[in-house]
Amino acid sequence: MSFLTFNCDKSIIYIIVYWIIEITYLTLLWLKGSYFSLFQSNIQSEYMLFILLNFGDLLSGFLVLYIKQVSKSKHVKDDSMNNNSKNQLIYVEYENFHKKVSYKKLLIIILLDYLSKSILWIAYAFLSLTDYNEREISHHTKNDLITAVDIIIRYIIAIFIIKNILYRHKTLSILMIGIGLIILLVTDFLILGYYTNGKLISVTMIFFGMIFLKGIILPLEDMMIKKIFTENCILPASMQFLRGIMEFIILIITTPILYFSFNLTLDFDFNVGKIFMLIFFMIRGFVNSYITLKIIYQFSIQSVSFLIISATVGGSIKKIYDFNKNSDKDATFFILILFEIFGILIILFATLIYDELIIINKCKLNENVKLYIIDRGEKEIGEINDQVEPIMP
Repeated sequence: MSFLTFNCDKSIIYIIVYWIIEITYLTLLWLKGSYFSLFQSNIQSEYMLFILLNFGDLLSGFLVLYIKQVSKSKHVKDDSMNNNSKNQLIYVEYENFHKKVSYKKLLIIILLDYLSKSILWIAYAFLSLTDYNEREISHHTKNDLITAVDIIIRYIIAIFIIKNILYRHKTLSILMIGIGLIILLVTDFLILGYYTNGKLISVTMIFFGMIFLKGIILPLEDMMIKKIFTENCILPASMQFLRGIMEFIILIITTPILYFSFNLTLDFDFNVGKIFMLIFFMIRGFVNSYITLKIIYQFSIQSVSFLIISATVGGSIKKIYDFNKNSDKDATFFILILFEIFGILIILFATLIYDELIIINKCKLNENVKLYIIDRGEKEIGEINDQVEPIMP
């Protein structure tokens, strides 16, 4: 038996697509960051991006209609072949959604999602009231800190709320994730302290304190989404579309209130490049949200860790780009980047072990993996059948 077994299926395609889109977005953000600045104020720009994310969720309505139409056609075809057959298709699931889903839980999900997407523009609003400059924020370090909190909360939920049993491979995975996060964050602060003389650390930590809740709210939202998926058998597209509709209603109510309460003036700054970026950002929001829901649907909320760490990978790529471009960066900077990438790789490897997409066949780490439990069960059934004497006619 080999040391590692890869238990990947076609769902890995979703992860690859997510990573490609996210890294493409981050690359465009570095190279053409001004195209994502829709207003002179960061507060208004972030709020506009929030609205675009909502439009991205609404795009899932086309996917829902497609699923409904295809499933309905198949349902009619099946009925014509067998009038007594009991339909178990997606169409029935879609029709019965409004009868089965708990709207109280759905409302909580909407409020959590609305709050998580609002935290960034609210933080910029608070920062504008202080003497700190938003340009002094290390966004890469800030994103890594939020990612670390998000991942930690997901595994806390798995252990203490969902009550997952910590088998050997899961325990090893959590320990590796902890080590990877420590390496990642320590490296971030070493780079900040060494190359900025600590100037960015204080402002970055203050801003992180303002958006800290984002790393807690998202895992809680995903936990409730997983609960609805499990209890009501709702499809990801249906969940995304309903979330988009209800959030759109909230935006229609709150946006005019915010506009007139703060006496805002709209200083639009659009051109062809920015319009292209807006469309790309909206499509990115739709695809990434759908893939996230799909991963939660098929696996668990802990599996989302493999998706969100892609932002950190993108940040490391940018640092390598800066190293090649700027002559003032020395070998120490490059070594720190390598340590950062090493920490990321540990986290990625560990999350795959936790989700049993990678199985370690040593030290009994594969003993309680689903794939081998099923395999052992089939072998035991085969042995029992072999021991049963055939009945003579």
